[in-house]
Amino acid sequence: MFTGSELWTLASGVTLVLLALIFTLLERLGDDNFYHKANRAISRGLAFVWFKITHLRYRIGLNTIRLTVHYLLHKCLVKCGRLLSKMTKYVRGLEKSNREKAKSVKKAKSEQSHLNQIAAHKKVVSLTEEQKLELKERKLIAE
Repeated sequence: MFTGSELWTLASGVTLVLLALIFTLLERLGDDNFYHKANRAISRGLAFVWFKITHLRYRIGLNTIRLTVHYLLHKCLVKCGRLLSKMTKYVRGLEKSNREKAKSVKKAKSEQSHLNQIAAHKKVVSLTEEQKLELKERKLIAE
């Protein structure tokens, strides 16, 4: 399962993404009055939820609510764990295919390509300095 630091990291990441989405949406709407209306609506909603929780706390008992929250959190974490497991398998598959490609490229580099063969042939067939000078003198005389 997750350690405490991993949970905080996951929760922080999810919160960051949600806040970025909310602010992006609000910027696209562009109405300053919308901020105030949204703020009031969120405040009213939170007050209503808080009222219902405190009301239920006295009627049902705090432990039932706590167990429900823990159960929901557990279900959420299980789904996140499964998602991370699938992502890990996918990344390992990518690593494996990348490793195979790297090996094939390394193998291809070690083998001689046709360009290397042309360069080797050019070295074997090339003229010596004496032959180059003789050819140059022949060309000068011919002109």
